[in-house]
Amino acid sequence: EINISVARNATIGIRGTDLWGRGREDKDIVCLIEGKIDVTGNNNLTLRLDQPLQFFQSKRNAPPEPVSFLDRKQLDIWAQETDLAADSGSTANGQWKIVFGNFATRDALLSASRTLRNAGYGVERGADNTLVLAQLASESSAVALAATLKTQFGLPDASVNR
Repeated sequence: EINISVARNATIGIRGTDLWGRGREDKDIVCLIEGKIDVTGNNNLTLRLDQPLQFFQSKRNAPPEPVSFLDRKQLDIWAQETDLAADSGSTANGQWKIVFGNFATRDALLSASRTLRNAGYGVERGADNTLVLAQLASESSAVALAATLKTQFGLPDASVNR
């Protein structure tokens, strides 16, 4: 039996199951793949997910939304965020990050975010209209990946730092 806290809005009780989840600045999402889980939202109410592809989501400073069902295609898209491409240089404890900045518009930022996620890169929205790809193993792998992604996806200039 394992309990996991996701950001500030959810605690997951795992009992012989498979799940996917993420915590972001705007909301937390937990999706049951198989088995059973209990999810406690920021309202301190515990919900039982016991059917495949049920999912829980809670926005910051708002009660959780009702549990609903997810399309398998959406789970496949989300799963790419945690199953990064082999050449991404990402590790569980990497200390380097790439910050792509100066997107011309919010739509350009969101489009680049979707494109990178669909390619298997777990980017996050950063401050000042930026995208951040974190947990990279080394400065050299981050620099190389930044150059590759800029060329491959037409991204704006990037900085690499810790």
